[in-house]
Amino acid sequence: PSPRAQAGFMALLEAGMPIVALHHSIAAWTLWPEYAEALGGVLLHFPGHVRGKRVMDGGYRQDVRYTLSASDPSHPLFNGLPQSFEIEDETYLMEVFEDSVTPLARSSFDYSDRSTYSL
Repeated sequence: PSPRAQAGFMALLEAGMPIVALHHSIAAWTLWPEYAEALGGVLLHFPGHVRGKRVMDGGYRQDVRYTLSASDPSHPLFNGLPQSFEIEDETYLMEVFEDSVTPLARSSFDYSDRSTYSL
């Protein structure tokens, strides 16, 4: 994004504005480290560097059936839902900053280069 858009986004974060990032937003602006930090990860389109470490490109797989389990079943997001359930969806292999985010759910899918296709 433009320097003005970056400054505006960072100003919102500094003011305490929460972020709701949907679906492919994790694959946007992959060369802007502050954006990746704000979202808690990044899905690279090509091999590159994340947090000073060389990483491979992201991957995906469509029509995957897996179990999604609540990390904290008492979280309001899971109100009225079972603690775990099966779902069929697409999955993505990406860098997730688990030292900076609190995952609300876990997947039973094997997130590795052996089970996804390179972007």
